[in-house]
Amino acid sequence: MSTESLEKWKLKNPEKVKQKNKEYYEKNREICLKKNRDFYLKNFERIKKIKNARFHSLPHWEKILKGIQGRCHVKSNTAYRWYGAKGIKCFLTKEQIKDLWFRDNADKLENPSIDRIDSSGHYEFNNCRFIDRWENSLRSSFGKRGWSRKYTNCILCGKNDTKHNSFGRCSRCYNRIWTLKRHKRDEKNAS
Repeated sequence: MSTESLEKWKLKNPEKVKQKNKEYYEKNREICLKKNRDFYLKNFERIKKIKNARFHSLPHWEKILKGIQGRCHVKSNTAYRWYGAKGIKCFLTKEQIKDLWFRDNADKLENPSIDRIDSSGHYEFNNCRFIDRWENSLRSSFGKRGWSRKYTNCILCGKNDTKHNSFGRCSRCYNRIWTLKRHKRDEKNAS
């Protein structure tokens, strides 16, 4: 049988081809596994480079989307316990995350990070925004720990106030610093 006629036969009879492959695999299981393992071990570095090159060639918003999908849907991901295990799902598509990226001017941010406005909600278009990573970490650390009574005096102004955040600043100093950083970022984006 010539190669052309064999290819035509394979196209016409896909079920028979599957059956033949299955029978061959069952008979020669160890040989097939060894071939696959040998191929992978020989080409491990090359395969790794190809995978890394594919990932690093993606636009930044697609990398962020892959991270979101990983922590929400892949049980072996280290962050799954804080997202997927708690029922948080990713409903964002590539087009939506790209729209978010340009809506929030994330390319002008120093270190853009995706933020869920309602932290108990899912990753949805209306519940997400891009903000600077430092702003996101301040927001999350304040939200998780709340006001701590570790410090009795503010580390900046020395005011004796019982309501200090986890960074040892009174609410007035904390808000002042946050506002200054926000203005600084806005000035940088304007120029």
